[in-house]
Amino acid sequence: MGSVRHRRKLPKAHEFGFKTYFLWLDLDELDRVFRGRWLWSTKRFAFARFKASDHLVDFDQSLTLRQRLRQALRSKGITKPIGSVRLLTQLRYLGFAMNPVSFYYCYADDESASQTLVAIIAEVNNTPWGE
Repeated sequence: MGSVRHRRKLPKAHEFGFKTYFLWLDLDELDRVFRGRWLWSTKRFAFARFKASDHLVDFDQSLTLRQRLRQALRSKGITKPIGSVRLLTQLRYLGFAMNPVSFYYCYADDESASQTLVAIIAEVNNTPWGE
């Protein structure tokens, strides 16, 4: 649970805030975690849905979300192999997406017991209209 807050002074003073919550998802476990839950899905309309095409929309949508993530990392010069990826995000509810920011936590692809964080990507989406 947390809150989102926005404030600006120009061109006209305006501010708002609201309580919200985010899900912490492992990209490699999405289908397994959502499978068999009739209120949640990754594949079909449901009360709550994770829709991969809502994420990293500025990259090639014919690719998987993980492949688009690799494109995003390469575009910033990060070429180290990535292992697990955790995504802090919001789902669609009743087909409606209002997801102001998603965070991708990218860990090194190594065998060590402690995961090494390689990169964090913050994907900001100001409105449900993709602006």
